[in-house]
Amino acid sequence: MISQALRPRFFTSLLWLVALSLAMLAPNSSRAGIALGPKISDDPAEAEQRRITQFYEAQKSNQEKLKAGKSRYDQKLESRAKLLAAMSAEVAARQQTITLPPPTVIYAQNPEPRRWGGTVVGLVVIALAFLGFRYYLSRLDSKKPIARKV
Repeated sequence: MISQALRPRFFTSLLWLVALSLAMLAPNSSRAGIALGPKISDDPAEAEQRRITQFYEAQKSNQEKLKAGKSRYDQKLESRAKLLAAMSAEVAARQQTITLPPPTVIYAQNPEPRRWGGTVVGLVVIALAFLGFRYYLSRLDSKKPIARKV
């Protein structure tokens, strides 16, 4: 009949066939979760009534959303007003605690430094060093032996 080599393949394919047939024949309960909606009739009066009802419900929902948005906006404005009031109070308190001396007092205590004093001293030091170096060179020249004519 069936050889031993083909038996496992045949047995698994038979199991798949049984599982597939059970899945196809078993009642599917997922249809219970699908809403069918209102039954649509051909009567124009009912269609117009349904359209008016849907429009009214949409308007009511839109008004509720607008009220909720308006209330959130008013809450944000109130919180901003409270924050600004608190910040202005803090600024006023800091302005009362911080005092700076007038600018004239600052300049009177710290006279303006001399700008050319350091430059003049530096030039004098350089000039004295140059003169000292010239004097040193002239002393070296005087110590040279005098060449005699023979």
